[in-house]
Amino acid sequence: MSHTRPGPKSRIWLYVYVAAVVVAGATLLFMCPPKVSGHEWTSVALFVVLVFAAEFRPITLPHGGGSVSVGFWIIYAAIVIWGPGAGAWIAALGTLRWRELTGQVSPEKVLFNRGQLALAAGLAGLAYMALGGIPGTIDLSIPKLVALAVCGLVYFMVNLTSVVIAMALAQGVSMRAMWLTNFKWVIPQYLLLTPMAVLLAHLYLSLGPLWVLVFVMPLLAARQSMQLYNDMRQDYLSTISALITAIEAKDPYTKGHSESVRRHTVAIAKEMGLAADAAERLEYASLLHDIGKIGVDEAILRKPGRLTDEEYSQIKAHPAIGASIVGKLRLLGQEADTVRYHHEWINGRGYPDGLKGDQIPMGARVISVADAYDAMTSDRPYRRTLSQHEAVEELRRCSGSQFDPKVVEAMVKSLGLPEAAPRQA
Repeated sequence: MSHTRPGPKSRIWLYVYVAAVVVAGATLLFMCPPKVSGHEWTSVALFVVLVFAAEFRPITLPHGGGSVSVGFWIIYAAIVIWGPGAGAWIAALGTLRWRELTGQVSPEKVLFNRGQLALAAGLAGLAYMALGGIPGTIDLSIPKLVALAVCGLVYFMVNLTSVVIAMALAQGVSMRAMWLTNFKWVIPQYLLLTPMAVLLAHLYLSLGPLWVLVFVMPLLAARQSMQLYNDMRQDYLSTISALITAIEAKDPYTKGHSESVRRHTVAIAKEMGLAADAAERLEYASLLHDIGKIGVDEAILRKPGRLTDEEYSQIKAHPAIGASIVGKLRLLGQEADTVRYHHEWINGRGYPDGLKGDQIPMGARVISVADAYDAMTSDRPYRRTLSQHEAVEELRRCSGSQFDPKVVEAMVKSLGLPEAAPRQA
């Protein structure tokens, strides 16, 4: 999703937060040195190398550009085998990525990553021991299973939450929304990898370090599943971008219109407090709201003058055409009605089906306002461009008849303009 630019206060809090995490991580590393016997340092080095291999190509979170540790299960196994000190040091060193080593990442980000991962592993190990877990042993009694579960949960919570807080401060977005969205994406991976980590620790303690290598393939398979999801999501967004390009190639007067509508839609959704998942789907639907124009005669789309009734009826068909296209997109099919009804009016005088009031999906009501505002403030050959204040006044004039008053209010707030009571047309 798109993000707002953080203000000076948010940036100050970001610097303070990053510094605090770095100091806390360094303190934990200093206070918890690895408790490893001499002959086991080779095994510790092996774990560092395996974590490095797992982290070589980072897996980014869906929103915000951050990433999580896919070397989690090896670090978790190290905690169970050697305790919090070794786990923290393996997490801090093994998770160094090639981009960080080659100077492609700023020093403060490198230090932050080392600090938050050391904290995640160290605190997880301390929680494990506090609940009766004994490093170097595997006990599957109920109390020890609880300790193992809490260990994984603490690592997950500290790792994800610390990254999400940094992303939210850096991007100027809601921490809660970003955390919930990324939580839903990451938690299945942690649930899958935690039992594997316990098994890896058991194999190491029972059979020795060579058995660790047997688990390289499952690790790569789990990591690949995460990457495939990420790649699929990026391909999906690229497909949407290509469809938008196709629309704008037919209708040059609306070049950039879809992106502007997306931007306003995101802002309205944020003001209205829509759930993160719903807001993301709405964002994609807003990009494709005019995809149905692919089925409209190009001469009509390019006509500079007034349309005839027959030509206008063809234009009015584009929401239904668009809905049929969007309905075939597996990840966005449920938003087909949002595209179909974005030209419906609250009073029932819109098209294509004459819906009114709450019969119109909320997403369609949001896009309707964003679409109208951008159309009024953009260059068109058949009318003059309205100023921001003129466009807002028109939205307010039509609030309650064409537009949902709550959506108009959210639009005005997103623009930073003073509110006014909606007026009936």
